[in-house]
Amino acid sequence: MSREVTIPYELTDWNRMNRREDEAKDAHEHKFVRSLLIKVSSHYGYHTGQIVLLSKLLQPSDEHLTGLYH
Repeated sequence: MSREVTIPYELTDWNRMNRREDEAKDAHEHKFVRSLLIKVSSHYGYHTGQIVLLSKLLQPSDEHLTGLYH
């Protein structure tokens, strides 16, 4: 969990993320595994919420998806 990893990026993606023009040698970042796991899990949690919301909006009736109120 405390291991540090290097994440390489394509230069065009890197410059778009940082909104500046860097050299190809700068297109990477160092992150700890634990911070990556937190970032990824919260990112997918956000998408899960989007899926639930869209599923509820697209339901043809007012019934709850699972039959339970939540």
